[in-house]
Amino acid sequence: MPRAVVLYYSRFGNTKQAAEAICSGLRQGGMETECLDIKDVKPEDLTQYDILIIGTPTHYGDAAKEMLAFMDALTQIEWTDKKAAAFDTRYANEKTGGLNTLEKYMKKVGMQLITSGLPVLLPKGDAWGPLRDGELKKCREFGEKIAQKISA
Repeated sequence: MPRAVVLYYSRFGNTKQAAEAICSGLRQGGMETECLDIKDVKPEDLTQYDILIIGTPTHYGDAAKEMLAFMDALTQIEWTDKKAAAFDTRYANEKTGGLNTLEKYMKKVGMQLITSGLPVLLPKGDAWGPLRDGELKKCREFGEKIAQKISA
């Protein structure tokens, strides 16, 4: 059975909540998965997983600087056999976010994107949150969808 890890960086707890909901969806879909803060892992720790799902808060239309540094560290390892997906948390009125940058990094290091990234929405202008109604359900469904794709 493929193993998945959901990695995240969170400033105010919103991205962590989204990551945990995605993990829940993956588990509901029958996948073995872990949910980890990037502060608690090294890139070489991730080679044991088949699927990496990575999330960041959006900061000025991009990924958080902590996530950018983590993604830079991933370039030291071969990832061509890994499947991946991205998500971000962002204000409801932002058209682009950190997931765009994450997907570019994933492609750059050779990961295979298995689905389009998921924007997880906050109320306009409220970085503290909470996430908008229905967003955690959307995250669980995202995880289930990934598990179904991998199982097919």
